Amino acid sequence: AQEIRPALRRQIAGTTDSEWIAALIVSRLPAGGYTTAQLAAAVIDALSIIRRARQRAGVRIASSVNLFLGDGERALAVRYCFDYGRYRIDDPARVNEANLRYLSLWYTLGRDFGLHDGDPQHWTRRAPD
Repeated sequence: AQEIRPALRRQIAGTTDSEWIAALIVSRLPAGGYTTAQLAAAVIDALSIIRRARQRAGVRIASSVNLFLGDGERALAVRYCFDYGRYRIDDPARVNEANLRYLSLWYTLGRDFGLHDGDPQHWTRRAPD
């Protein structure tokens, strides 16, 4: 919370990680406008702050963050997993299925639908690694 601008911190009404991460990212952006490179740098900086906070708090479990940011002119999407594959879990029941493998970021492009395993879906593409 100390890394978030006080004016933004006062606007946070909930406890979801998404709300706090968004405020952290916006706090890293210059007032009055920003470039795409500055937005990307703000996301990287915010994830670094979260990583350090996890270390200080002794968080020892992999966890993922999915972000999609848009401002009407640009969009940025991130799939990031903190400490993926780093911790040994002796009890398989304690492993979250999502952390068994790194899930890629998928996106929808265009307006065409197709059938996938009998279900109508947008054509999806995997983002480059």
